[in-house]
Amino acid sequence: MKFPKRVWLETSSIGGALLALTTLFILTLFGILLYTITTIQNQKLDSVTVDLAGRQRMLNQRLMNEILLTLQGIPADYRFTQKTLNQTLDALLAGGQAVINSESGETVALPPAPTKEILQALGEQKTLMTEFTAKAERFFTIGPDQPEFNLELDGLLALNVRLNKVANNAVKLFSRYSQEKISKMILWESLIGGLAGIFGVLLTRQVRMANRELEHEIQERLRVEMALRYRMEIENLVANLSTQFINLKKEDFDTEINRALESIGTFGDVDRSYVFVFEDDGETVNNTHEWCGPGIESHQSRLQGVHMHAFPWLAERLTSCPFIQIPSVSNLPPEASAEKREFERQQIQSLVIVPMVWREKLFGFLGFDSVKQEKMWSEEDTRLLHMAGEIFVNGFERKMIEENLRKSEADKIEAFRQSDALKTALLSLVSHELRTPLTAIKASVAGLIGLSSQETSKVQKEFLQSINQEIDFLNGLVDNLLDMSRVESGTLAPHREWHLLEDLVEGAIRRVELSLEGRSLQVDLGENISPIYVDGIEIQQVLINLLDNAIKYSLTGSRISILGRMKPGQVEARVSNEGDGIPQEDLSKIFERFYRLKGPRARMIRGTGLGLAICKGMVEAHGGRIWAESPKGRGVTIGFMLPIPDAPPTINLERPEE
Repeated sequence: MKFPKRVWLETSSIGGALLALTTLFILTLFGILLYTITTIQNQKLDSVTVDLAGRQRMLNQRLMNEILLTLQGIPADYRFTQKTLNQTLDALLAGGQAVINSESGETVALPPAPTKEILQALGEQKTLMTEFTAKAERFFTIGPDQPEFNLELDGLLALNVRLNKVANNAVKLFSRYSQEKISKMILWESLIGGLAGIFGVLLTRQVRMANRELEHEIQERLRVEMALRYRMEIENLVANLSTQFINLKKEDFDTEINRALESIGTFGDVDRSYVFVFEDDGETVNNTHEWCGPGIESHQSRLQGVHMHAFPWLAERLTSCPFIQIPSVSNLPPEASAEKREFERQQIQSLVIVPMVWREKLFGFLGFDSVKQEKMWSEEDTRLLHMAGEIFVNGFERKMIEENLRKSEADKIEAFRQSDALKTALLSLVSHELRTPLTAIKASVAGLIGLSSQETSKVQKEFLQSINQEIDFLNGLVDNLLDMSRVESGTLAPHREWHLLEDLVEGAIRRVELSLEGRSLQVDLGENISPIYVDGIEIQQVLINLLDNAIKYSLTGSRISILGRMKPGQVEARVSNEGDGIPQEDLSKIFERFYRLKGPRARMIRGTGLGLAICKGMVEAHGGRIWAESPKGRGVTIGFMLPIPDAPPTINLERPEE
């Protein structure tokens, strides 16, 4: 380039050439800067896209874990996770708005899949997601006690693994596409910079700055990806622990606890993990389970019958802190001198302790020691310990229940007697104590639902509607408990008045009509049914309970019928459905307190097993009787009979003659 410059210097047009060259370089620099800024902005959007694609893998695993937790009875909103997965996947496929922060509701507009290869990967992920959703719904219809449960569980887990592999491939394709764009940008800018001469130096500096920013973003993306991968590994570990504790036999409990301590200790890179459980006095604690790494001394035999009053600093924090983390034993405060001596005796340098709470009472604690070096536990680590503690507490609870069930027959009879008395007292006490706060909560939620759409988002309204439905369920539960306590205590005294059966039936239908969900209702009360002398509220509640029971145990689109007939000295009513039948040996048991039918469909139906017991108490309080029929195991009919006293007095509405 030096030779042309010498030529230009010898010509009379040097000023014009310099001006042209300067203009060319300025335009080149402007074009390069514009190209760089556009590429950087695209890279930021690519970064968001890669982050959302990577989040799909975490959500896939979270969905699997929530399904397993739901199976154990631990509340987990797996449908919300499933919905978020599908929405994000649709946005990655065809473009559109996608939520990048579920808490703030922040969204970003995504372009469609940029390449055919990415489109194929996302399409395969969509197909597998649809298959996984259908398989999960079928899985919930199978109980753990059925032979095909484990086979279906293995199939669901295998499909989840395939889904994660496809999602991981999509992330790699997005990352490769993003990096190829960066490579192209660097190539073009390097070529233009070489031609730009002196001004290319400035451009190269700008490119380097842009590259450093992109490298920083890539490093940050890798850091986030590693954090997500670590979280997924934690959730996988918790899911495996949950699976192992499902249907765990009592004789295998201690072995499984020790195996779980080893798994968590190895994963968390600690030297010792253990469980302490309090005795009945709440002051003495025993080291029930322990795992030690290679070369680490065990202290389990020595740590039996330990009195917590000897360690006041630790005892206070067990009852007031969600977890206790001690990064350095040597830096413990003077008031923890007793604890410091014990920890140093065990050669502990760092430890973390998580209290285990059962029924709002401190049951014990889960601990992890680092002996070889000092260690700091992250928030994800403590989250893992909390979930492990909950799994252990559930296991201990089931073990204690099984031990109590294996007591002698005499102890069982006494326990049942005391349990009946306690249940009766608790039914009355808990029901009255729950009614006041539930009424206040119901009023507050109803007020929030009534806010305008500008004040309340759609998601908030959905949550409020869900809360409102759950409050209605709890109110119904409280009503059942109150009715059951009156039945148990013998204070159920009907306030009788004359009523028409059709009026009571109509009122009951109005109460349950929202729950019919496509079921047809056939009512046949016959002719000439006399008025009945009953407590209208109680008999209408009987009809409501029978209709609710018929709806729960029948399929959508089936028929429910109500039949009423007069018989000599009595009136008879029947409520029938076309659902699954009831075995003959169980027909008499369904009127017992807390009794519920067995089977996969019955386990999916919410209830307490009090509805029919309350019906029996109310009908018998009127001098009637109630029964159930299930001919050939198809459909169920529950009928009741009420005696009819003398006819009601005739009322003359005509004015007497003067």
